[in-house]
Amino acid sequence: FGGYPKEGVLRSIADTLLIGNRIRAQDWQEVFELAVSELEKELSIEGESADPRLYIRLSELYNERVPIEDRYLADSERVLRKAIDLAPQRPDSYYGLGVNLLNRGLSEAAIEIFQRALDLNPKNYKAHWMFGLALASTKRTDESIRELETAVEMGYDWRNLTDIRNLTQVYITIKRYDKLAAMYEEVVRVYPDDPQYHLFLANLYA
Repeated sequence: FGGYPKEGVLRSIADTLLIGNRIRAQDWQEVFELAVSELEKELSIEGESADPRLYIRLSELYNERVPIEDRYLADSERVLRKAIDLAPQRPDSYYGLGVNLLNRGLSEAAIEIFQRALDLNPKNYKAHWMFGLALASTKRTDESIRELETAVEMGYDWRNLTDIRNLTQVYITIKRYDKLAAMYEEVVRVYPDDPQYHLFLANLYA
């Protein structure tokens, strides 16, 4: 590693991969395999003295590959649970694990983990949002809406394609078309040139 501290170099490599735009797409897989291999080895050597933040970083790397190979969800869970073992008071480990479990359809387990994350850091609006989605998936609608609205009040910005879809599904499931209409009024304001949103809003008022 050219005389530089190995842990610092591995952090830099991980950050480069997570940012994504600093490396050519065709080189990404090769660098990814190197990074996770070296991180796994370094963490194995350090054992119980390892920095739990390195485990969290490694889980984020695994998550980057999940859309292509979902087998990495299990690797991400494994290293997040190790991070929790090493530092059970770190809320970010629980948040990451909750997202992992929810993405695998393990909603009840995710709810328990998100609750733990919020017990440790009630100001994490991302955790409130994901907690709300987990609750919605188990039909706990009142609690779900409360958590989602809390996240927005705290500053969570839901106005992206993924969260628009998620929130649309929640409101349709619980038949809250009033909230759905108000939501799409905001979506149309933010994306005035997107005809699909205008059409959806018109259908709501039809």
